[in-house]
Amino acid sequence: MNLSENLISSNEPIDLIWRQLKGIYFDRDISNVQKYYKETELELLELERFLFKSYFEIYQNELIEKIENNETDFLNQIKNNNTTILMMDALSIRELGLLFNKLNNEYEDIKFDYSFSVLPSETEFFRESINYKKLKKEVEFYHLKEYNSINLSGSENFIWSRYPDILIEDVRSGQSLKNDLKEIYNKVENIIFEVINKLDWERIIITSDHGYIRTESSYNIPIDKTDKKLLKKLFNGSRFVQKYDSNNEIAKKLKNKNLIAVTDDFYLPISHYSWPVPGGYSTFSHGGLSLLEVIIPKIIIEK
Repeated sequence: MNLSENLISSNEPIDLIWRQLKGIYFDRDISNVQKYYKETELELLELERFLFKSYFEIYQNELIEKIENNETDFLNQIKNNNTTILMMDALSIRELGLLFNKLNNEYEDIKFDYSFSVLPSETEFFRESINYKKLKKEVEFYHLKEYNSINLSGSENFIWSRYPDILIEDVRSGQSLKNDLKEIYNKVENIIFEVINKLDWERIIITSDHGYIRTESSYNIPIDKTDKKLLKKLFNGSRFVQKYDSNNEIAKKLKNKNLIAVTDDFYLPISHYSWPVPGGYSTFSHGGLSLLEVIIPKIIIEK
């Protein structure tokens, strides 16, 4: 009840959500990565269930407004603040939680903050929003493609890492995640610290283009069969669809039930909903509007 009242009265409800997320992910025992992922995912699910029941406006209004008004001028930050940006594709607040203690112990002047993806929360839309092609031409750029082959000169301004996204895409439902999750985290940690150590920097920002949701049934909010069928008809295997190419009658029904959010151009499923689709189905997904898809980590380290 306190959270609900605070959200209603707050001028910055997303800040309150960020504090809730920090409470879930920061300063935890991470000796067992699999246990960490399971426990935090269940706590996240409880938070999203609460928001769905008590303050759905956080999705349809506050989050969309913040995302649409969020401007990330990386080019200006790099040129005017002697900043290097390490963009970790699909890094979520989960991985930030795993990194929290080690980074906090290693660097004195460090800030753990958040930013936003774009909508839909997909790499292609994010790259367009930051003018990725221009950025590559105007600053010293490095595309980190292989975690075990990082060849930096030390003067790079903008680094785009394919990790952890390339690892996440390889994990599929029905497989054991025990080793996969630990491998993902270990490689992400190694990349971040190796890049930091190889760079000559005054200020480094480690951030992401989008997060992801876990789509296993145990990490989803139950909804009735009729609604699942409607979601499947509207979205099929995607986490977003364009309005002009959609069944608007179905979208209207789902919107009235607060199961989707609507932007100028897209319909997006909110929160932790998934629905069966033919063929293989990824354990991790993004493109929609849930907390960890669109609220992305931002780590700022100063020398």
